[in-house]
Amino acid sequence: MIDVLIFKKSPIPYTEKWVKEIVGIAAKKEKKIKGEVEIIIVGDSEIKRLNKQFRNKNKVTDVLSFAWQEDEMVITD
Repeated sequence: MIDVLIFKKSPIPYTEKWVKEIVGIAAKKEKKIKGEVEIIIVGDSEIKRLNKQFRNKNKVTDVLSFAWQEDEMVITD
């Protein structure tokens, strides 16, 4: 089972229920994955800043994902 935490920092046209349903569908396809998914929804300027900070790419992107491992953070895109 995957617990979903959603933080809206920018208005979006989707409900939290809809986002949780999508994560639930993905979780059913990847049954070995358990834990917690944290989704933070931000605007263009914030995602651009984060993309520059973590990937050294000074542009807007759709998604940034960060995988957690024991004692270290691994950045994926």
